[in-house]
Amino acid sequence: MPVFDNLTPVPSTPKLLHQLVCECEALLFVSREPISLDEIARLTASPQKAVEKALKQIQRLFRHRGIQIKATATGWQFAPAARSKAVIAAYHETPCALSDEAMETLAVIAYLQPICVDGIAETRLQNPTHALDTLLSAGLIEVVANETGTELYVTSAHFLNCAKLFSLDDLPLAQY
Repeated sequence: MPVFDNLTPVPSTPKLLHQLVCECEALLFVSREPISLDEIARLTASPQKAVEKALKQIQRLFRHRGIQIKATATGWQFAPAARSKAVIAAYHETPCALSDEAMETLAVIAYLQPICVDGIAETRLQNPTHALDTLLSAGLIEVVANETGTELYVTSAHFLNCAKLFSLDDLPLAQY
């Protein structure tokens, strides 16, 4: 069977890869949170293997762009590409107010770091995904991985500069 690049039918599904790529791309674009492979497969009525192939195709399409798609612990999402870090940092140098949700999430990370998403959610009693995206985009927090590969969140040097702190030891004592 001749190969027509992205028009080759995906095995086990009648959809063309191009159509599935478009559907996956649209879902990632409108989602405010990472979407699991299972959820994408359910929403597109496609086998997981086909969705994985479509996601890999999207990764290739955005390989040289300012954004990328990446897999996280909870699913797939769009994110700024590393090559865009400087311009995003410059954009965020402009003072902006953080939402209460972002400020609370930042405080949890500052005092309890390193901390995973579940730890933040347990502490705040709500899903922190949107706040984490905001804080990551602002350069106030960073993602590190522990020895098991779990993503953990820590404050960044930019956070220390913005908070006018020399080190985390200079954080005020938490009052409960």
